Amino acid sequence: MTSAGTRDPAVSASRDTLTVCILDDEAAVLEMLQSTVEQMGYPTLTTTAPEEALEHIQAGRCRVVLSDIKMPAMDGLAFLERVLEHDPGVYVILMTGFYSVDSAIEAVRRGAYDYLCKPVDRARLKKNLDELSELFSQRRRIRELEERLLPDLEFHGIVGKSPAMLEVFDLARKVAKHYTNALLTGPTGTGKELVAQAIHQMSPVAQNRFAVCNCSALVDTNCSATSAEHSPEPPIRGPGCSNTPAEAPCSWTKSERCPRRCRPSSCG
Repeated sequence: MTSAGTRDPAVSASRDTLTVCILDDEAAVLEMLQSTVEQMGYPTLTTTAPEEALEHIQAGRCRVVLSDIKMPAMDGLAFLERVLEHDPGVYVILMTGFYSVDSAIEAVRRGAYDYLCKPVDRARLKKNLDELSELFSQRRRIRELEERLLPDLEFHGIVGKSPAMLEVFDLARKVAKHYTNALLTGPTGTGKELVAQAIHQMSPVAQNRFAVCNCSALVDTNCSATSAEHSPEPPIRGPGCSNTPAEAPCSWTKSERCPRRCRPSSCG
Protein backbone atom coordinates (compact mmCIF):
# COMPACT_ATOMS: atom_id res chain seq x y z
CA MET A 1 0.00 0.00 0.00
CA THR A 2 1.22 3.47 -0.77
CA SER A 3 -0.23 6.93 -0.53
CA ALA A 4 0.92 10.52 -0.72
CA GLY A 5 -0.34 13.13 1.70
CA THR A 6 -0.81 16.83 1.08
CA ARG A 7 0.40 19.59 3.30
CA ASP A 8 -2.11 21.28 5.57
CA PRO A 9 -2.65 24.77 4.05
CA ALA A 10 -2.98 26.18 7.56
CA VAL A 11 0.69 25.47 8.19
CA SER A 12 2.90 28.50 7.67
CA ALA A 13 4.14 28.62 4.08
CA SER A 14 7.33 30.32 5.21
CA ARG A 15 8.58 27.09 6.78
CA ASP A 16 11.10 25.12 4.77
CA THR A 17 9.61 21.68 4.20
CA LEU A 18 10.93 18.26 3.36
CA THR A 19 8.96 15.22 2.28
CA VAL A 20 8.95 12.37 4.80
CA CYS A 21 8.54 8.77 3.64
CA ILE A 22 6.80 6.69 6.31
CA LEU A 23 7.39 2.93 6.20
CA ASP A 24 5.46 0.48 8.40
CA ASP A 25 3.80 -2.87 7.74
CA GLU A 26 0.68 -1.90 9.72
CA ALA A 27 -1.82 0.25 7.80
CA ALA A 28 -3.33 1.73 10.97
CA VAL A 29 0.09 2.87 12.20
CA LEU A 30 0.83 4.38 8.79
CA GLU A 31 -2.38 6.37 8.83
CA MET A 32 -1.74 7.65 12.36
CA LEU A 33 1.87 8.65 11.60
CA GLN A 34 0.88 10.31 8.32
CA SER A 35 -1.66 12.46 10.14
CA THR A 36 0.86 13.31 12.87
CA VAL A 37 3.67 14.28 10.49
CA GLU A 38 1.42 16.36 8.24
CA GLN A 39 0.06 18.24 11.24
CA MET A 40 3.68 19.19 11.92
CA GLY A 41 3.80 20.75 8.47
CA TYR A 42 5.60 18.11 6.43
CA PRO A 43 4.27 16.40 3.28
CA THR A 44 4.42 12.61 3.36
CA LEU A 45 4.69 9.46 1.29
CA THR A 46 3.52 6.25 2.96
CA THR A 47 4.13 2.62 2.10
CA THR A 48 4.11 -0.83 3.68
CA ALA A 49 6.80 -2.12 1.29
CA PRO A 50 10.52 -1.44 1.93
CA GLU A 51 11.34 -1.86 -1.77
CA GLU A 52 8.81 0.82 -2.66
CA ALA A 53 10.33 3.15 -0.07
CA LEU A 54 13.71 2.55 -1.69
CA GLU A 55 12.19 3.46 -5.06
CA HIS A 56 10.97 6.77 -3.60
CA ILE A 57 14.48 7.47 -2.32
CA GLN A 58 16.16 6.54 -5.60
CA ALA A 59 13.74 8.80 -7.47
CA GLY A 60 14.61 11.70 -5.15
CA ARG A 61 11.06 12.04 -3.82
CA CYS A 62 12.13 12.14 -0.17
CA ARG A 63 15.19 12.87 1.95
CA VAL A 64 13.90 11.60 5.29
CA VAL A 65 12.43 8.17 6.10
CA LEU A 66 10.52 7.19 9.22
CA SER A 67 10.75 3.39 9.31
CA ASP A 68 9.65 0.55 11.56
CA ILE A 69 12.27 -1.98 12.69
CA LYS A 70 10.22 -5.19 12.64
CA MET A 71 8.82 -5.82 9.17
CA PRO A 72 8.23 -9.16 7.43
CA ALA A 73 9.74 -8.17 4.08
CA MET A 74 12.94 -6.54 5.36
CA ASP A 75 14.41 -5.78 8.76
CA GLY A 76 14.64 -2.07 9.55
CA LEU A 77 18.41 -2.21 10.03
CA ALA A 78 18.82 -3.97 6.68
CA PHE A 79 16.64 -1.28 5.12
CA LEU A 80 18.83 1.40 6.74
CA GLU A 81 21.91 -0.20 5.22
CA ARG A 82 20.33 -0.27 1.76
CA VAL A 83 19.35 3.40 2.03
CA LEU A 84 22.82 4.55 3.08
CA GLU A 85 24.45 2.47 0.34
CA HIS A 86 22.36 4.30 -2.23
CA ASP A 87 22.58 7.80 -0.74
CA PRO A 88 24.37 8.65 2.53
CA GLY A 89 22.60 12.03 2.42
CA VAL A 90 19.22 10.47 3.23
CA TYR A 91 18.27 10.42 6.91
CA VAL A 92 16.48 7.44 8.46
CA ILE A 93 14.61 7.59 11.77
CA LEU A 94 13.86 4.10 13.08
CA MET A 95 10.91 3.10 15.29
CA THR A 96 10.42 0.03 17.46
CA GLY A 97 7.93 -1.40 19.92
CA PHE A 98 10.75 -3.19 21.74
CA TYR A 99 13.08 -0.38 22.74
CA SER A 100 16.36 -0.95 24.55
CA VAL A 101 19.39 1.23 25.09
CA ASP A 102 21.65 -1.32 23.40
CA SER A 103 19.46 -1.52 20.30
CA ALA A 104 19.27 2.28 20.12
CA ILE A 105 23.06 2.58 20.33
CA GLU A 106 23.47 -0.06 17.62
CA ALA A 107 20.98 1.67 15.31
CA VAL A 108 22.66 5.06 15.66
CA ARG A 109 26.09 3.46 15.24
CA ARG A 110 24.92 1.98 11.95
CA GLY A 111 23.73 5.34 10.66
CA ALA A 112 20.20 6.00 11.94
CA TYR A 113 19.43 9.63 12.70
CA ASP A 114 17.39 8.60 15.75
CA TYR A 115 15.77 5.54 17.29
CA LEU A 116 12.26 6.07 18.65
CA CYS A 117 10.04 3.94 20.87
CA LYS A 118 6.45 3.21 19.82
CA PRO A 119 4.08 4.86 20.39
CA VAL A 120 6.20 7.67 19.01
CA ASP A 121 6.80 10.70 21.20
CA ARG A 122 5.34 13.54 19.11
CA ALA A 123 7.59 16.20 20.62
CA ARG A 124 10.74 14.21 19.93
CA LEU A 125 9.65 13.37 16.39
CA LYS A 126 8.85 17.02 15.69
CA LYS A 127 12.24 18.05 17.07
CA ASN A 128 13.95 15.58 14.73
CA LEU A 129 12.03 16.75 11.67
CA ASP A 130 12.53 20.43 12.48
CA GLU A 131 16.28 19.86 12.89
CA LEU A 132 16.47 18.08 9.55
CA SER A 133 14.36 20.75 7.87
CA GLU A 134 16.74 23.43 9.12
CA LEU A 135 19.74 21.34 8.03
CA PHE A 136 18.43 20.99 4.47
CA SER A 137 17.48 24.67 4.43
CA GLN A 138 21.01 25.67 5.43
CA ARG A 139 22.49 23.43 2.76
CA ARG A 140 20.21 24.96 0.14
CA ARG A 141 21.14 28.50 1.20
CA ILE A 142 24.84 27.62 1.07
CA ARG A 143 24.41 26.10 -2.41
CA GLU A 144 22.54 29.19 -3.63
CA LEU A 145 25.21 31.45 -2.15
CA GLU A 146 27.97 29.44 -3.82
CA GLU A 147 26.16 29.70 -7.16
CA ARG A 148 25.92 33.48 -6.80
CA LEU A 149 29.56 33.77 -5.78
CA LEU A 150 30.89 31.45 -8.48
CA PRO A 151 31.25 34.21 -11.12
CA ASP A 152 33.38 36.17 -8.64
CA LEU A 153 35.48 33.09 -7.91
CA GLU A 154 36.13 32.34 -11.59
CA PHE A 155 39.06 34.24 -13.04
CA HIS A 156 39.48 33.71 -16.78
CA GLY A 157 38.94 29.97 -16.50
CA ILE A 158 40.61 29.60 -13.09
CA VAL A 159 38.33 28.83 -10.15
CA GLY A 160 39.59 29.55 -6.64
CA LYS A 161 38.22 30.90 -3.39
CA SER A 162 41.13 30.65 -0.96
CA PRO A 163 42.68 33.95 0.23
CA ALA A 164 45.93 33.04 -1.53
CA MET A 165 44.21 32.52 -4.90
CA LEU A 166 42.15 35.70 -4.56
CA GLU A 167 45.41 37.58 -3.93
CA VAL A 168 46.91 36.04 -7.08
CA PHE A 169 43.86 37.16 -9.08
CA ASP A 170 44.21 40.71 -7.72
CA LEU A 171 47.93 40.91 -8.54
CA ALA A 172 47.31 39.55 -12.04
CA ARG A 173 44.74 42.30 -12.69
CA LYS A 174 47.24 44.95 -11.61
CA VAL A 175 50.08 43.54 -13.72
CA ALA A 176 47.96 43.12 -16.85
CA LYS A 177 47.15 46.83 -17.06
CA HIS A 178 50.80 47.72 -17.54
CA TYR A 179 51.69 44.96 -20.03
CA THR A 180 55.01 44.21 -18.37
CA ASN A 181 57.16 41.17 -17.67
CA ALA A 182 56.00 39.07 -14.73
CA LEU A 183 57.72 36.16 -13.03
CA LEU A 184 55.35 33.42 -11.86
CA THR A 185 56.93 30.81 -9.62
CA GLY A 186 55.62 27.64 -8.03
CA PRO A 187 55.74 23.85 -8.22
CA THR A 188 54.81 22.06 -11.43
CA GLY A 189 51.07 21.75 -11.90
CA THR A 190 50.03 24.75 -9.80
CA GLY A 191 48.63 26.68 -12.77
CA LYS A 192 51.36 29.20 -13.60
CA GLU A 193 50.61 29.00 -17.31
CA LEU A 194 46.89 29.54 -16.65
CA VAL A 195 47.68 32.71 -14.71
CA ALA A 196 49.97 33.86 -17.53
CA GLN A 197 47.14 33.33 -20.02
CA ALA A 198 44.78 35.28 -17.77
CA ILE A 199 47.22 38.19 -17.63
CA HIS A 200 47.44 38.15 -21.43
CA GLN A 201 43.64 38.12 -21.79
CA MET A 202 43.39 41.26 -19.64
CA SER A 203 46.33 43.05 -21.24
CA PRO A 204 46.20 45.74 -23.97
CA VAL A 205 47.52 43.16 -26.48
CA ALA A 206 44.90 40.52 -25.77
CA GLN A 207 44.03 40.43 -29.48
CA ASN A 208 47.48 38.98 -30.27
CA ARG A 209 48.26 35.28 -30.07
CA PHE A 210 49.53 33.97 -26.75
CA ALA A 211 52.57 31.72 -27.17
CA VAL A 212 54.12 29.27 -24.73
CA CYS A 213 57.80 28.37 -24.81
CA ASN A 214 58.95 25.28 -22.90
CA CYS A 215 62.48 26.12 -21.76
CA SER A 216 63.27 22.47 -21.09
CA ALA A 217 62.96 21.87 -24.86
CA LEU A 218 65.71 24.37 -25.69
CA VAL A 219 69.25 23.23 -26.52
CA ASP A 220 72.45 25.24 -26.73
CA THR A 221 72.44 25.25 -30.54
CA ASN A 222 69.14 27.13 -30.91
CA CYS A 223 69.33 29.58 -28.01
CA SER A 224 70.01 32.48 -30.37
CA ALA A 225 66.64 31.87 -31.97
CA THR A 226 64.93 33.58 -29.09
CA SER A 227 66.76 36.89 -29.32
CA ALA A 228 68.74 38.02 -32.36
CA GLU A 229 70.72 40.72 -30.54
CA HIS A 230 72.71 38.09 -28.64
CA SER A 231 74.31 36.73 -31.81
CA PRO A 232 75.64 38.31 -35.03
CA GLU A 233 74.44 35.25 -36.95
CA PRO A 234 70.90 34.97 -38.35
CA PRO A 235 68.67 33.36 -35.72
CA ILE A 236 68.03 29.64 -35.93
CA ARG A 237 64.31 28.92 -35.55
CA GLY A 238 63.71 26.53 -32.65
CA PRO A 239 60.76 25.40 -30.57
CA GLY A 240 58.14 27.51 -28.85
CA CYS A 241 58.58 31.27 -28.92
CA SER A 242 61.43 31.16 -31.41
CA ASN A 243 58.87 30.92 -34.22
CA THR A 244 56.54 33.52 -32.76
CA PRO A 245 56.21 37.11 -34.06
CA ALA A 246 57.94 39.61 -31.80
CA GLU A 247 54.71 41.36 -30.82
CA ALA A 248 53.09 38.17 -29.51
CA PRO A 249 53.14 37.73 -25.72
CA CYS A 250 55.18 34.75 -24.53
CA SER A 251 55.07 32.50 -21.50
CA TRP A 252 58.31 30.75 -20.63
CA THR A 253 57.68 27.52 -18.74
CA LYS A 254 60.10 25.26 -16.85
CA SER A 255 62.74 28.00 -16.86
CA GLU A 256 64.70 26.15 -14.16
CA ARG A 257 65.51 23.53 -16.84
CA CYS A 258 66.72 26.13 -19.33
CA PRO A 259 70.31 25.45 -20.53
CA ARG A 260 72.71 27.87 -18.85
CA ARG A 261 73.92 29.25 -22.20
CA CYS A 262 70.32 30.11 -23.15
CA ARG A 263 69.44 32.03 -20.00
CA PRO A 264 70.80 35.46 -21.05
CA SER A 265 68.66 35.39 -24.19
CA SER A 266 65.50 33.66 -23.16
CA CYS A 267 65.09 33.08 -19.47
CA GLY A 268 66.54 36.24 -18.05
